[in-house]
Amino acid sequence: MLRLLRRITITLAVGLVVGLTALVVVATVYEDEVKERLIGALNERLLAPVQVGEVELTLIKRFPRASIRMSEVLVHEVRTDGAPADTLLAAQDLYLEFNLWDLFGGSYTVGSIHGQGVRLYAGLDGNGAENYIIWRSDSTAAESSPIDLRSVSFDELTVRFRDARNNLEVLAEHDALELSGRFGATSEASLSGDARLLGIWKEGEQLLDEREAQVALTMRFGEGEFRIMEGDVQLAKVPLRVTLAVTGTTGGKEIDLRANGLGLDLERTVAQLPASVRDALSRFSLSGEADLAVKYAGPLEGDGPPLSIGAQVRQGRMKERKSGVSFSEIHGALSLELAADGGMRKLKVNDLRAVSQGGSLRADWNSGGLKDAPVKADIRCDMPLAELLRFAGVDSLEQAAGQLTADIKLDGTLRDMSDLRVSDLRAVKVNGHVALSDATLKVKGLRHSVQHVNAEMALHGNDATVRGLKAVVQGSPIELGGTLRNLVPFVLFENERLVIEAKGRSERLDLAALLQSDAPTASTSDYAVVLPATIELDLRAQVDELVFEDFRATGITGTIRLKDRVLRASPITFSTAEGAVLGSLELDASGGERAAFYPLAIDAQVKDIDVKALFREFQDFGQDFIGHRHLSGTARASIVFHAPLSPAMRLDRDRIACTIDLAVDDGAITQQAQLLAVADHLR
Repeated sequence: MLRLLRRITITLAVGLVVGLTALVVVATVYEDEVKERLIGALNERLLAPVQVGEVELTLIKRFPRASIRMSEVLVHEVRTDGAPADTLLAAQDLYLEFNLWDLFGGSYTVGSIHGQGVRLYAGLDGNGAENYIIWRSDSTAAESSPIDLRSVSFDELTVRFRDARNNLEVLAEHDALELSGRFGATSEASLSGDARLLGIWKEGEQLLDEREAQVALTMRFGEGEFRIMEGDVQLAKVPLRVTLAVTGTTGGKEIDLRANGLGLDLERTVAQLPASVRDALSRFSLSGEADLAVKYAGPLEGDGPPLSIGAQVRQGRMKERKSGVSFSEIHGALSLELAADGGMRKLKVNDLRAVSQGGSLRADWNSGGLKDAPVKADIRCDMPLAELLRFAGVDSLEQAAGQLTADIKLDGTLRDMSDLRVSDLRAVKVNGHVALSDATLKVKGLRHSVQHVNAEMALHGNDATVRGLKAVVQGSPIELGGTLRNLVPFVLFENERLVIEAKGRSERLDLAALLQSDAPTASTSDYAVVLPATIELDLRAQVDELVFEDFRATGITGTIRLKDRVLRASPITFSTAEGAVLGSLELDASGGERAAFYPLAIDAQVKDIDVKALFREFQDFGQDFIGHRHLSGTARASIVFHAPLSPAMRLDRDRIACTIDLAVDDGAITQQAQLLAVADHLR
């Protein structure tokens, strides 16, 4: 048995050597004849000169087919614009293949061409003429030509397409690509293989970046047109059906490219969109499915036609990566149009519906792109405020909670949707209705949060009219009604001012709680007067009762204004110590939190004040020589008071300037031994 295997092995080896030797001998015998005939026929067909390093007949390298191998092949382009011709094709090896048995019959026809290490630089010259039309279609030797192509294949093919008129450039690579069919004046062929798009550029700016694909196309080309009748493209696992027509008209060439896919993976589909669209969605993770339709149709002259993309999204999910807030059950139709430079020209969203963890959102949006774009939108939501703000990336509020119900309409022009500024909002009409339920809000720069906010607001541009706002601040209930000017920019952007023009009322205010310091080690008697720089106030106030430690005032009415951290209360009236006060107050905190003292000015008219009660409420004005336990009677006074007040609510006594015109009725000093001793001495 072993001897039989050895004989078979030796026989096969001898046969292989003999076969190879025979092929080499046959190639040597027929090489000159085949080269002369095929190279001659090739030159008859070509309009451009071809440079070849070496030419040989090989029966082994492409066995079982015979082939003429041409190495270091260089073909120049054909131009009509007068510019010097550049490279059209450069190949490490090109094989002109034909049937091995045709050698012995003396008649052989090249049926296929195979290239290895090929670079193809196709394009349009300055006149819009193809630089790759180098094959003669009217050769007189056509009928007897030994070249009758049925297939063209490549290993390691690099393709570059460049339009000299607008500097459009497309670059792609292929590991293996095969084109099969009938080639002539009008050719029909099938193309299959891989494709790796390296990018699309225009005027040096990248419009589309790298992506992988598998292609299977049925094409027809020749006589000034190119068509893909049927095409299946697997673009990074996104399957698309493709058709294409490039035709010549009296006005130049026109293109009509269509692609569509059904039930596509939403995340993979978005990843294939141009960077200008994809980057705008980079904050979100996506899932779900979509039906996609793509259209690129119009004249190729000038900047070229726009790219239109339409999608129908079903069962989508969108999650904001940083905050984790997500919307599910997303349904809706999207259409957008991109200009030749990749910029968005139109964006339309119809009947968008989504569900968040705590509510729902519906929207319609129609805009003319991203820059200088006319916008019309209708947004309706009923969801937690915190979810909406975090999903939208709004961080101007330090704390937000509660339920938001909104029905908002936008109409206007936005300068740049990707770089929204306050001035842009003034060009947009905003109308609608917003309601907050049991909300908690804390604005950056303000010490305390506003809790249990319940309000209804009508939006008019950047302003809002408030009806029946109720809230609690540090345990003090307040009611507000009026206008909040610049509200929308204040919510969306940091360091924006909010102007409050309103009427306010409170049953009871605890001033100590409002002024209490927020330092971690602060006690209940530590205060910090900080007036916000981003809020302006024009408030007609009514407070039933105000308390501050031992001080108590009732029936407070007046006008309070705050601007640039300067607080003015004028005129203001209230009752305290069984009497009445009419006056004004100004506190200048414009020096900010670093200031040691704020200038304080008080001008007051006091009537029928109980002296004992007055001294008691003001804690004997910080001294114990003569206090409320020593005094009785009623007083009338005119007071002008100026002094520096520290943020901790302490007066600089060395700089107090006070003028008092005082009258006391039925006054008495009792139980003050020192003053009584002086009185006895005077008597």
